[in-house]
Amino acid sequence: MKTDYSDMTPLEIRVAILRSGTTQAAIARSAGCSRELICRVIDSKVVSDRIRRAIATAIGVPVERIWRSYYLSYEPGRRGRRSSQINRQIMAAC
Repeated sequence: MKTDYSDMTPLEIRVAILRSGTTQAAIARSAGCSRELICRVIDSKVVSDRIRRAIATAIGVPVERIWRSYYLSYEPGRRGRRSSQINRQIMAAC
């Protein structure tokens, strides 16, 4: 039995794309990426928030419902290098 907290499988996502009357190639064109990237995101080999949102918009399902495990624990990442405690102390002393 499938729980309410599980992600959609790649097959379920592909079926939803077909039922919505679109194709992976059309999603790739609208998102400005390759068809291979769409396939890799669906198969969860690559994580791209922008592409996941494009897929969700195309099939009319909230992105949080497709990839629940990712978006339930999602925290936006910080850009740039992580600085260690020692580096912060050195920079503060300068």
